[in-house]
Amino acid sequence: MAAIAPVNVVVPAAPSPDSPILVDANDPLVAATSWLPWDPAAAVGGIPRVSLKNSEALRAFAVRCRLDRSPASLAALAPVGMLTLRLSANAWSTVLTAIRDNGLVGAAVLDLTDLQRFITTRVPISIILAADVSPAPVLGMGSNAAQREVLARIRFLGLANIHALEIQTGALANSAPWSVICTLAGALGDVGTQASRLVETAPVHAVAEALRAHGTGGVTAAAMAFNLRSNILRATLPKFLRASNVTTEEQCEELGDAFVYKLSAADRRSIEQKRLDCMSRWYARRSCPCPCMPLLCMPKCASCFLSLIDGEPAVSPSGRPAGKPSQRATPRQLDARAGTLAGPV
Repeated sequence: MAAIAPVNVVVPAAPSPDSPILVDANDPLVAATSWLPWDPAAAVGGIPRVSLKNSEALRAFAVRCRLDRSPASLAALAPVGMLTLRLSANAWSTVLTAIRDNGLVGAAVLDLTDLQRFITTRVPISIILAADVSPAPVLGMGSNAAQREVLARIRFLGLANIHALEIQTGALANSAPWSVICTLAGALGDVGTQASRLVETAPVHAVAEALRAHGTGGVTAAAMAFNLRSNILRATLPKFLRASNVTTEEQCEELGDAFVYKLSAADRRSIEQKRLDCMSRWYARRSCPCPCMPLLCMPKCASCFLSLIDGEPAVSPSGRPAGKPSQRATPRQLDARAGTLAGPV
């Protein structure tokens, strides 16, 4: 059987707010991820195409990227931050082909949680070289006092370069080196032009305000840039409360809710109530033999609750509930487990 051609990707050279990537509509990758917000794009040579925004593509597919850390690459990529990160067409082709050709088509990938689990467990790391990045225009500081005031609020997002945001140690360094980068990209949305960064109601400003309100480590631009990675790592919801797709609206709201979720028990309950739609989708996707799992109802048995927090099925291969009664945690342990889940993947 002839080898399948690599995923054909086009990245328009002209700067635009959403900096989209274009993919052949008939590629198996698109059918396997049909739940993603693919938009129709102009056909080329009679071949129909679809597109994803840069922020959506990064959030969906780039978690297993890792920067080449040779001195030359690090020096070349030093100016690249979250406001300017765009991968080249060749880099996207490599990343997407690796995902498609490592079993995506036959996998049960029905939402973002499934996709991230598949990528982090089945797809090899993609090394990103300096030549693989085609950055968007850098953040200017405006032509008048009003513009400078607006852009100063998000300056720290441009100061934090991507090699400082990449996870280099711990478990996530092996499974999801770009987890922080992907989380931020998804929430920031369209930031590919100076004009898009000046819109004060844009998600990029909402994210900046949330970090300023809930982040730790200082309020100057330099301090916020330095602590950006750790603050995003702390802003993590349990898997059953996370967004099922990559739209900016979903990702920005999830990040804001994640900051509030850790404030107090009352805030945690408020966010859980607010995100019942996420919980209902989670339940509907996972079968449980226990009578405690009606839709929109928190499970009462420990094995169901722990599986809900961990994002894994609550039943063993034999069909019986996982775990024994003697292994069930106390309510206090469950509460602590729900509130301290680590890892943004």
